[in-house]
Amino acid sequence: MLRPPRSSKRDHLVGMKMISMSYLQLGAIQAASAFTTYCWVMNDYGIRPVSTLFLANEQGYYPSPLDVYDPDLPNQGNSGYGKNGRSLLAWDLATDLEVDFRLFFTFKNRDTWTRCRWDPNDDSIPRFWRISDVTGKQICYTVEALRYT
Repeated sequence: MLRPPRSSKRDHLVGMKMISMSYLQLGAIQAASAFTTYCWVMNDYGIRPVSTLFLANEQGYYPSPLDVYDPDLPNQGNSGYGKNGRSLLAWDLATDLEVDFRLFFTFKNRDTWTRCRWDPNDDSIPRFWRISDVTGKQICYTVEALRYT
């Protein structure tokens, strides 16, 4: 209380040293760390980091609820291929939670996807990493994997 107030013309709240350190250096490190974590988690749930580029704008065919992914079958096991019009997959975490995107994007080859790290049948892995609390199905290869990034 003995100190006089700062002069608004001479004393600044944020100086060049603070801007340089907080925004340019630490901000860049935090952004790179966040992107690396996003790619790592998506890879754990079956999407290669390179495959995420422009995937939200790709159109595909909705599979039947009973379809199972098999890259050796025609259309990779998608029985709904070509029956209805192509559409976009809803990545909004509310509508297309149960859609296996390997079946939805039938034009992608098997190298687009990785092996899921969390086997839904392995009880040694905590349930919240394998099975969704919302749908009760596996999280791998679904849009619900975005919740864990």
